[in-house]
Amino acid sequence: MVVIVVLEYASRAEAVFQAAPDAIVGIDSSGRILLVNTQAERLFDYDHDELINQPVEVIVPEAASGGVYPARPTSQLDNPDRPRRADTAVTLTGRRKGGDEFPAEISLSVVDTDDGPVVAAAIHDVSVRKDAEAKFRWMIEVAPDAILGVDASGSIELVNRSAKTCSAAATTI
Repeated sequence: MVVIVVLEYASRAEAVFQAAPDAIVGIDSSGRILLVNTQAERLFDYDHDELINQPVEVIVPEAASGGVYPARPTSQLDNPDRPRRADTAVTLTGRRKGGDEFPAEISLSVVDTDDGPVVAAAIHDVSVRKDAEAKFRWMIEVAPDAILGVDASGSIELVNRSAKTCSAAATTI
């Protein structure tokens, strides 16, 4: 009876893992990929077996470069009490099997397993959002009217070309 319940739970957990809307990759303490869901396979254009036991740098080349995010996602194991969540996700570069690169938002957290801690990386392709942001910035910049962006404290955060021209003209009068 207990075995059946455990198998049913494992089956449900696997179904949820596979149905997640974002790519999820499990990484061990040596930086090797332990598991991937269907979305990860689609996002990176790999078959499941092609990713298992590969270094995470195959799909996130910046993971080993140091700098912005943990030098490797596994450095998250050093502080498992402070997992990075979606609100602290960073954008790095993802790399597909054919070598195409794309901006990827990545959030990490540590999962304790019977075999030791595993870093769970939720990965989302943000190409469409980045393109839309660039188009929006361009439209603001080339607008014929002066546009200023002000934050909640009243500090100017954005000034377009027309506003700079108006400002320069006003200071010469």
